[in-house]
Amino acid sequence: MAFEKRDPMESLPHRDIALPFEEYEFDPATGEVRVKMAFGNPYTQGHFPGKPLVPGHWSVETMALAAGLGAADDIQASGKIPVLLGFNGAKFSQPIKPGEEVEVRGHLTRQSSRVIRGAGAISLANGEQAASLDEFTVILVDKDKVDN
Repeated sequence: MAFEKRDPMESLPHRDIALPFEEYEFDPATGEVRVKMAFGNPYTQGHFPGKPLVPGHWSVETMALAAGLGAADDIQASGKIPVLLGFNGAKFSQPIKPGEEVEVRGHLTRQSSRVIRGAGAISLANGEQAASLDEFTVILVDKDKVDN
């Protein structure tokens, strides 16, 4: 596999506070996305004080973001905003602690002009799987429909 390093700020409509990683690797031949990161956002510090854990919804969002990066060029060209519509089969098999280094992998399973589907997984530094997502669905919405 020939992974290319990319900047998610150039690929996603998110900004620092909502973006859990600073760099990702993309394999154009397979569409696989790989992210190494540490969940260190201050938001996680209040999740179970004294026994902090990364919230499950953050894991789901991160897996969907990682997979969605495979369609980033197409999404940007469409001029639309990706909105997470739903997900199925989220499993959390190991706790992830704030600041713990993990590897997030994602891939697309279907892509059309309006709908993107994909799946993902998160592994701990020791290689154990911490979370997985069987399927997520994102719809592409006109920007004027999400403007406040």
